[in-house]
Amino acid sequence: MSPESPPRWMQWRHYELQLATVGAVALAAGVQAWSPAILTEPIRWGFQILKSWGLFDTPALVTLFGAFALLTLTFTRSIRIPKENPTKATPQQLRPLRWQLVALAIIAISLITWLALNWLLGVASNATDTASARIEAIRTALTIGAGTGGAIALMLTARRQWLAEHAQMHTESDSAQQRANELYAQSIEQLGHEKAPVRLGALYALEQLAQHNVKQRQTVVNVVCAYLRIPVTSTLASYLLSKSTKEDEINNASKCETDIVGENKEATEHSPGEQELHVRVAAQQILTRHLSTEGNSENPANDYWPDIDIDLRGAVLLDFYLPHGARIRNAQFSRAEFHGYTSFSHATFSNLAIFSWVKFRPEIVSFDGASFPGGADFEDAEFIGDASFEKAHFGNTLQNPAESSFSGTVFEKEANFNRATFSHGPNFSNVEFKGDADFSNATLNQSKYILKGDAAQFTNTLFLSDVKFTQWSGHKPRIPINLSGSQVFVNSTTQSRRIWPAGWIEESRIEQKDLDGGSGVWHRLIPE
Repeated sequence: MSPESPPRWMQWRHYELQLATVGAVALAAGVQAWSPAILTEPIRWGFQILKSWGLFDTPALVTLFGAFALLTLTFTRSIRIPKENPTKATPQQLRPLRWQLVALAIIAISLITWLALNWLLGVASNATDTASARIEAIRTALTIGAGTGGAIALMLTARRQWLAEHAQMHTESDSAQQRANELYAQSIEQLGHEKAPVRLGALYALEQLAQHNVKQRQTVVNVVCAYLRIPVTSTLASYLLSKSTKEDEINNASKCETDIVGENKEATEHSPGEQELHVRVAAQQILTRHLSTEGNSENPANDYWPDIDIDLRGAVLLDFYLPHGARIRNAQFSRAEFHGYTSFSHATFSNLAIFSWVKFRPEIVSFDGASFPGGADFEDAEFIGDASFEKAHFGNTLQNPAESSFSGTVFEKEANFNRATFSHGPNFSNVEFKGDADFSNATLNQSKYILKGDAAQFTNTLFLSDVKFTQWSGHKPRIPINLSGSQVFVNSTTQSRRIWPAGWIEESRIEQKDLDGGSGVWHRLIPE
């Protein structure tokens, strides 16, 4: 019980309060009508007004009603089962019947019988045949007592029925939990099977388990992530490095899952490395298809699993792409290696997304429109192909900034940060831009309130191709830039276009060097 909540004896429901109020008033009214000297003068005056309205012509019946209402309330609270969670039993919710209640029931029956008897005998004293009337009064009073006892017995029967139903719900819940545990244990064991179809079936069994058991979802996700973190065999590693992935092969990989499940002859002809590749693709799809809040034909909205953490540190991933609108609470991809089609477009990473030391091998990796409210860590990552962060959002607000770092990252080809938004000055120190770098229209939270000294850090950064920080030369960028110690390589064999932010120029050449792309001269960037 929380400190703010009242004691349990004060936790009444609306209908209980109404029943208690009516019972107390009726009992008091009956006592007042039966014995006016009991209550004080002001209260008796109020009851005299009610009596003048004809409400207390039969005081004994009013008294009986009040006693019966309070007795019903007592038993109702003793058998009450909370509506919020009927399957969760606690000692406070299902306490045994106390002996005080039994004693109270006996006293109540005796009191009601006595009151009825006294009232009926008073009525019988005015009858013509007093003896017969008194006998009939005694018989009626005993009948009232028996009826009261029957009502109490009926409530006890109802209590026994409720407890039986409650126990049945517990039994069914325990059975379902036991079946889920058995399925989980069996699937975990099958994940280590040497045959690919068995491992694939285990993955789909775990997916169905998580779909119908909300509390098991993160556990299942952790198991699938752990499977993907298992080091790949040398055969699979060679296959990935030699494989030239195309977009039409992604569909083929998905189709092959059906072949493996059915154990067709065509599937058995695949090499062990290729079969393991299909199992891994299926595991990736299980992770990704439940992350999107936007339903479609392939990923219905009711299949969304909220608040999921993904830990794929060191995993080797092929054709890893998140559906549109995917949401991940905690994302850990450090030292992972991506092959094939890779896309995180329009995904949302609620907390810090870690991609440090990641190697992106695809021809293009897309983070277009992705959102990083908790910041992003791409330190020492390597992009073999193009990297696109167009319209990506890093951080949340200036009042709650989140840092994003690309320190030490290598961009082998184009790096596109056009119209990207940062809530805090990003860190691009010691980065190598071997391809074109586009930071035009990048903004700092789209706000006129910029923290003092909160600039994008490009210290000791190398630029080896076209660079664009603004649309036109001499224009002031939308985000403050610090290029201290940075250098640019000017290729003498090709013409390049370099648009630096206002206030920075290229110093005279400092070194002549031959690179893979041809010979040229290094220039240092200095403040104007």
